[in-house]
Amino acid sequence: MARIRVGCLAVALLWVAAACSDNPIDIVEGDPLTEAEVDALAEVVAGTLFATWEQSSGPASGPARATGTFQMNDELPCEYGGSVAVSGSLAFDVDDETGDGTLNFNVTQEHADCVVESEEDIRFTLNGAPNITSSFTVVTEGSAISFAGAFDGAADWATGDKSGTCGLDVDFSLTGDLAAETGSASLTGRVCGVTFSHTLQLT
Repeated sequence: MARIRVGCLAVALLWVAAACSDNPIDIVEGDPLTEAEVDALAEVVAGTLFATWEQSSGPASGPARATGTFQMNDELPCEYGGSVAVSGSLAFDVDDETGDGTLNFNVTQEHADCVVESEEDIRFTLNGAPNITSSFTVVTEGSAISFAGAFDGAADWATGDKSGTCGLDVDFSLTGDLAAETGSASLTGRVCGVTFSHTLQLT
């Protein structure tokens, strides 16, 4: 089983224009985070969500279209230690021959000393407080991929000599081309009581 990683193109592509949810969760305890650290915390949580999609089991292979739903209950190792428990459901409609299709996820993640690192090399240790819940859709067609969804909840975090508990309430979407490793992305939401927005172009 591959480890959860944050530094790949598809994780960065979780960042395409999105709007805050109507009811942000403002849990802020412990040390304050800088703007860069707020961005990084949202990024690493998004990275563990991407790993849920990457590690999910698909329908049996074969030259046919497969549609169905199955329950997810797994524990994924994090890149630098610890794990994240994932439970929920995946509904799929996939052409097994081409790989094109749509996946709809509803998942709950509980981090357990999960150590992950952002693109800017900011490392966090995450624990559930109590968890992160997410609903998102993945659409693939050839090398084109798109995400749309949201996550919210709370996590205990530690980075460097700082630690605390934060609420997260983030909507996201994406467009990209995995073969060409290009795309555009942004992430907008509320983390640790701070409303933020980040956009980028990937080539």
